[in-house]
Amino acid sequence: MPTNARLPVVGAIACLGAAILLAITSLAPGQQTPPTKPSADPALNITDTGTVELHVQGADLRRVLQLLSTQSKTNIIASKEVQGTVTADLYGVTFTQALESVLQSAGFTYIQKGNFIYVMTEKQYTDWQESKRELLVKVFKLSYVTAADAKEFLTPLLGSNGSIAVTPAPAVGIASSATETGGISLAVEDMLLVRDYSENLEKMTKVLREIDVRPQQVLIAATILRATLTETNILGIDFNALAGVDFRSLSSTSTGVTSITPGAVPAEQLDQATSTIRTDFNAGLPNG
Repeated sequence: MPTNARLPVVGAIACLGAAILLAITSLAPGQQTPPTKPSADPALNITDTGTVELHVQGADLRRVLQLLSTQSKTNIIASKEVQGTVTADLYGVTFTQALESVLQSAGFTYIQKGNFIYVMTEKQYTDWQESKRELLVKVFKLSYVTAADAKEFLTPLLGSNGSIAVTPAPAVGIASSATETGGISLAVEDMLLVRDYSENLEKMTKVLREIDVRPQQVLIAATILRATLTETNILGIDFNALAGVDFRSLSSTSTGVTSITPGAVPAEQLDQATSTIRTDFNAGLPNG
């Protein structure tokens, strides 16, 4: 190539180098290039001892869960409602601590069954717990309060899946007939059948102990006495004479007692009387 042909190329290269040098020297002495935006991709590292180091900024929650699953070789299944982002910097924590921290910061929870970890919302977790609980059945026999009244007290204590069944109210005023004695249609006490969780049944038991009690009553007692006069006591009794006196030996008015005139009283009638009397009455009698 002729020497004259090379001059334009060399001149172009020199101009380009001068332009680059000018751009570099035009920056202020303390000025630096703008920092790059941090990556949203999570940085996860699991050591040989099983501790986790996690650094994420606005990372997708499902992406973080996927990395935790793959690097720890753990089966993690998230429901479709699990969505969101997470920001965290964790050092030297266990896998469980890292998982709980990430989920709690996003408002989610999890359950572990065997080799599987299920990530879900709080509502899904509550519904799952309710579905696994066992409903029990208990019969309450009432002595004083009616089944309808007891149901009003127990209904607020029922769980979301609980129920109460009561005995029907007895029909009153059943007329008697040649074959029926009448009365009410229910021959047993009122009862409640409650189906609910064990803790709710315990609360209901305590309430029924308070309300199913004997009502306070006033006892009114009356005593009826009846006296009948017969031939043996129609003349009455003088209690001053009741002292074991042998009235058969008295044939006239006795001054030893007060106003006793036996007259013609048969001895067999006097034998029916039992009496007591003072024995010192002779001290006041006159001589003769």
